[in-house]
Amino acid sequence: MCPHRHRRRRPGGAVSLSEFKLFEQLFARAGIHAAMADPVALAWRDGRLRHDGKAIDLIYNRLTDFHLEEARHVAWRQAYAAGAVVLTPHPRAHALYADKRNLILLSDAQALARMGAPSQAIEVLQAGVPRTEAVTVEAAERLWAQRRGLFFKRASGYGSKAAYRGDKLTRRVWEEILAGD
Repeated sequence: MCPHRHRRRRPGGAVSLSEFKLFEQLFARAGIHAAMADPVALAWRDGRLRHDGKAIDLIYNRLTDFHLEEARHVAWRQAYAAGAVVLTPHPRAHALYADKRNLILLSDAQALARMGAPSQAIEVLQAGVPRTEAVTVEAAERLWAQRRGLFFKRASGYGSKAAYRGDKLTRRVWEEILAGD
């Protein structure tokens, strides 16, 4: 019987608890200590991040506080800032690769050309990155009129959180979008 046959995925392909337990066992077989822990169970002491007294040198971050702003992530934030732990994904990677505001620039051929991007790179980006713009009060009327052909997503959202098909938008949700990011 293969363990991978028992994987269960939540909507969006999220990893299930059984997969974490499987990896914990695989690491243990290789002589590597691994633990699943709540962030508050980790402590920053003596220049090391610790869990149950053992030093932690890598965190596979499955939380959604990508910038470690919540109070319960203070030990992670201290360890990361001190370079004492590898955090994956880390705040900088999330800012560079997951923030949807980057799509605004990557879908703007003229801005890319002004920045000196090679024409071949611009062509690839134009073919693969959908045209993206920020929802602003100034553009609200135009975007509302065009909404049926648009898709709206929070700049800092993840997965399908706060993602809306324009043809399904109500005025109430539109007002929430205008007030958000």
